[in-house]
Amino acid sequence: MAKKKDGNFEENMQRLQEIVQELERADLSLEKNVTLYKEGRALVASCKDMLDKARHEISLSDGEEGDTPFSLSQDETV
Repeated sequence: MAKKKDGNFEENMQRLQEIVQELERADLSLEKNVTLYKEGRALVASCKDMLDKARHEISLSDGEEGDTPFSLSQDETV
């Protein structure tokens, strides 16, 4: 299983961009593609956790437990 990245958000996003660029190459082996995919999934999970924690901290600092200023309705896309 791919190792979860412990870097900061910006470092993880940079690595994700590198992984996408590598995966877009046609000359990689299946094994390399799978390894990169697993690493990318772990990075996505790590970044999502960081964003969720940041949203929670913001909502606490605003004194609200409900919706945060960053909540998206189901019609909105990122």
